[in-house]
Amino acid sequence: MRVEAMKNRANRYLEWKQLQTGIARLRDEALPVLAYLDAKTAFGKQWGDYRAGYHVLNQARAEHADTLDLVAKLKAAEVSAAEARAAAETVRLAAQDAFMKAKGEHAGVAGQLKERDRLQALAGKEYGADAAQLADKLAALRAEADQLKDGLRELKKQRQESSEHLQALEIGRGRSPEDVRQFKAALDEAGIPHAMLSDIVEVMDSNWQGAVEALLRGYRHVVLLDRESDRREAWKIGEKLRYRHFVVPERAAPPRANKGSLLEVVRFSSDAPEWLYRQMNSVTRVENALEGASVEGDWITRDGYFRERRGARHIGVPAHEYAFGEAARQSRLLAVRDELKALNVRILADEERLVAATREAAGLAEYLGGMDAIRQLDSRADEFAALESRKAELEAEIARQGAALAAAGAEKDAADQRYGDARLAHDRVCQREMESLSKYNQKLQEVEQARRQLRRLSGELREWAERLSADALAPEHVAALEDEFDTAADAKHQLNYLEEKLQSGDWEQDDSVLALKDKLVEDLTSLDRERQRRQGEVDRSRELTDEARAAYIGKLRATVRAYGQNVKRLGELAGIQVEVELPQLSNDDAVLAQAGLVLKFNFDQKGMMGMNDGEASGGQQVMKSLILLIGLMMDESNPSGFVFIDEPFAHLDIFNIDRVAGFLKATEAQYLITTPNTHNINIFARPS
Repeated sequence: MRVEAMKNRANRYLEWKQLQTGIARLRDEALPVLAYLDAKTAFGKQWGDYRAGYHVLNQARAEHADTLDLVAKLKAAEVSAAEARAAAETVRLAAQDAFMKAKGEHAGVAGQLKERDRLQALAGKEYGADAAQLADKLAALRAEADQLKDGLRELKKQRQESSEHLQALEIGRGRSPEDVRQFKAALDEAGIPHAMLSDIVEVMDSNWQGAVEALLRGYRHVVLLDRESDRREAWKIGEKLRYRHFVVPERAAPPRANKGSLLEVVRFSSDAPEWLYRQMNSVTRVENALEGASVEGDWITRDGYFRERRGARHIGVPAHEYAFGEAARQSRLLAVRDELKALNVRILADEERLVAATREAAGLAEYLGGMDAIRQLDSRADEFAALESRKAELEAEIARQGAALAAAGAEKDAADQRYGDARLAHDRVCQREMESLSKYNQKLQEVEQARRQLRRLSGELREWAERLSADALAPEHVAALEDEFDTAADAKHQLNYLEEKLQSGDWEQDDSVLALKDKLVEDLTSLDRERQRRQGEVDRSRELTDEARAAYIGKLRATVRAYGQNVKRLGELAGIQVEVELPQLSNDDAVLAQAGLVLKFNFDQKGMMGMNDGEASGGQQVMKSLILLIGLMMDESNPSGFVFIDEPFAHLDIFNIDRVAGFLKATEAQYLITTPNTHNINIFARPS
């Protein structure tokens, strides 16, 4: 045990020395070379990646510069289109003023000529007319004139509001409802910057303008706060003014639009509520309800037939009520212009009716006052002739100015369309510019990161190079290290493993254990030689013992066979059949201890019986015993000696006494027999 313990200590010392040597080799020889080679390879790869990334960065920079040039060109085109639109509007307004002036003058002339017609009518019916009826007609005309004046005031008020709305639309802003204007004014007064949702939404595909308007109709007056911190003050103002639309402080950048969603055709000029993105991103665009029936989830058609979780219904918005984007502004602009035209036509018609009613009432009043219509016609004949001539001239002027106004209106509409197209193109290229700028910034960050990585790898390369010896990079040395370790990481892993093993192990660090181990091993060797010598003696003794044992077993087998043969021969002498079962003798203590003879006797052909069977008679029992006993004395090599038998004839009848005596005589052996007193003298006759 001491030797094994000392061997373990010596092995731990040797393993400790081996770990120290391996760690030193990895740390000072293998790791610097492999790390230098890995750093060199990584530097080369990183340099290639850096150059490729720098090339992509230059492409992105050039692409962004081209996009900026295009933005400037399209902005100039938008400004030019705006100026052309303003010029076209100026021409249209001038044509409209000239047309309205001619129409107004024509209306005046026509009104004066109506006075002629009135006088002519009066001249034809002044005689016989009832004064009471004329008075009633005069009252009715004056009531009609008052009603027309009230209607004209209301129509002119509507025209003023529509004109203001038109001006707001022409400069890019819509006219909001009164409650919205009040709330926006209150926010401006409180210094809360904000935007309307309708101002930041632009529909990129005009074919889907109706669908966007339908879905967002309820959100057109949603107010978006620029600063989330203003939400308490804004909500307080909204509560005070009972503002019925959402005031949203939380805004987020637009997410990536799902393919085929409504969000895909919309662009936001600034951040919007996240819930709006989710809603628009979850609605799929379909051409019709039949196509929508095969779509899972919400969907909407171009004209606003909308399907949601509760079912499907039409939620479309008339074109003149569009509120989102440039298309909505153009649609409302056309609607307001049509409304202004209709109002002007109604106002002109009502003014003509008012002038006619007023003049007719004045004429009736004059008539009723005694004025002579025939005299007036005669005295004003030249005036009415001049008015008729002027009316014809004015009708020609109205036709000419109407054509000019129509041409100016068409040019203004074309200018509006060109401006809308230029603005939309500018917005789209601005989006491209933002995307190209984002791409450029991303590539710039990647190049900067690659540059920092190059600096780091260069520093590592210099650091490892300083740790290399003069011949560290010899080809055969490098090949041997690369054959042993795959990479520097592999060597580092092995180094960490050895250091961890060194730190966690229980090591022997005293080199004296080697001498102690050798001394104990030498002593053990001497003892082992002595043991082997003595073991040889023991083995020799065992061989002699085994030989003697084998001779003994052989003698025992011969003795048993001889004894069996003696017993059988004695049985033949006595006329008794004897069977002997010899034991199986082998070199085994247990077998030898259990070995024994099995004998069976057949007296008078009555069948075999064992030694201790109760069926044997007394004489038969005596014969068995005598056969077994005398068989032991039949040694042919030493025939001397005699047998002492104590009362062999006791309890035997005469027949058995004769039989036993005959047997004893037949054996020709010497016996010393004791016998009790008996009247049978045959016991003395046979033996000798």
